[in-house]
Amino acid sequence: MVGTVAIQMLANVKQTSIFSPITSTIMAGILVYTDECDIYNRVSEWGYGRETVCHSRGEYGRD
Repeated sequence: MVGTVAIQMLANVKQTSIFSPITSTIMAGILVYTDECDIYNRVSEWGYGRETVCHSRGEYGRD
């Protein structure tokens, strides 16, 4: 499957800061890849699938 990558720099990294950019950019039901940071724990509650990458293992993306 071919998809689109969306990247946005935010002033801070809190759940309240990421909610609007995620929900206004990504259609509900889409699988979202994040790092393991706790701020993304509620992404599934917002209607998205979630998979993580582990930066400490040198992982920054997946096929």
